[in-house]
Amino acid sequence: MSNLGRQFDTFYHRTDSASAEKILKEGRLKPHPAEHQVFVANVLTGRAKAFGKSVIEVQVPKKAARTDYSDNASYGENWYGISPKDAKVVRGWSEL
Repeated sequence: MSNLGRQFDTFYHRTDSASAEKILKEGRLKPHPAEHQVFVANVLTGRAKAFGKSVIEVQVPKKAARTDYSDNASYGENWYGISPKDAKVVRGWSEL
């Protein structure tokens, strides 16, 4: 793995297909108006599936601050709140 790859963690943001299209078009995640963070999981499968059938893959600098919300995640799954400015949109999928 290159040094560049070791500087980032990969996470997945679940949403609906219309929001996923908008995220991919704009190239950025936006928090819900009532929040200051966006929410991501470390795996494609797990309880985060309840948040939508579309997935946005993001890279986050390893040094970026994150809030752990894993209490409701399934085994092997971790949920985090991150600043949208730290999330680099990589790609997306529908119906996963």
